Amino acid sequence: MAPDAAVVERLYKAFAGRLQRAAAVLLPDGMKHDNEDVVQETFVRFLRRPKMKCLAGGDLSNPDVEKQCFAFLHEIMQRTCYRLVKRAAREARPMSDAPRERSADEIVAKPPADHAATDAVLRSIFDLSEPDREIIVLYYFENFSYRTIGRIMRIPEGTVASRLHRIKAELKDVLRPYL
Repeated sequence: MAPDAAVVERLYKAFAGRLQRAAAVLLPDGMKHDNEDVVQETFVRFLRRPKMKCLAGGDLSNPDVEKQCFAFLHEIMQRTCYRLVKRAAREARPMSDAPRERSADEIVAKPPADHAATDAVLRSIFDLSEPDREIIVLYYFENFSYRTIGRIMRIPEGTVASRLHRIKAELKDVLRPYL
């Protein structure tokens, strides 16, 4: 059954921005510009093996259907990011052609002094390991439950809870001067 173009367009409009932001977090600094390509590839892969609940009328007004669709698309996007990173590592371009790694200071523009706490939070999140950063993004920015995060990352729900607890404790220590 070929998906209805209007439904696919509705899914793209609803989720492309969120997927691009999540891809930007998952991709290494030198590959941030690839996040749009990752989202396009995500939808191409989705159309090859669509999840029928997402396409059955495209009822994104139902919160359960919306969460299921986004979780499914996020999982595809995550695997697409990992494949892209692996491929780039295999190809190992010469150093002169490789993009320069940027520091957290370069990524997060220096805001005015009254935004020092925001700057510190963003830098702290960017300094986390990739799996820890992904848990923070999925939990706080995408509002996913532990169960959904576990499904996306393919780890047990309890592991999500314990990692999130540890990450929050680490961030609290780093950000204590701003609390």
